[in-house]
Amino acid sequence: MPTETMPKEALTPEELRRQKEREYFKKYYQKNKEKIKKHDKEYKRKRYHSDPEFREKYLEARRRRHLEYREAYKRLKITLGGKCSVCGEDDLDVLEIHHPDGKEGRVFPLFIVRSLENGLDMELNRT
Repeated sequence: MPTETMPKEALTPEELRRQKEREYFKKYYQKNKEKIKKHDKEYKRKRYHSDPEFREKYLEARRRRHLEYREAYKRLKITLGGKCSVCGEDDLDVLEIHHPDGKEGRVFPLFIVRSLENGLDMELNRT
C-alpha cells in the first residue's frame, strides 16, 4: 500500500482513485460531521427497536464493555496500591479513585490500565 509520501507516479490508477476517494470522504465527513452522527444515531435507534438480532449483539457488546471497564477499574485500584491513602481502607469494592490534587474530572481506568500494560510512562501519583 503506498504511503502519503510516495510520488503519485508510483500509484496505480486504482490506488490513485482510492486515495482521491478517501480524501473526498474525509473532507465530506469533516464538513457534515453533525449531520452524519445524527443520521447514524437515528438509524441505530430504529434498527435496535426493529431487529432483535441487532439488539442482542448491541446488548452483548455493552455487557462486555461494562465488564472490561469494571476489571480495568479493579486493576487500576490494585496498581495504585489497593488501599486508601487517607484511612487505609483496602476493600476494592468500596474504594474510589480521585485526583490527588483535588481537581475535579473523570478518571478513565481503561485508558490508564491499557497504557500501563503497554509500557507507556504515566505519572500516576502527581502531587
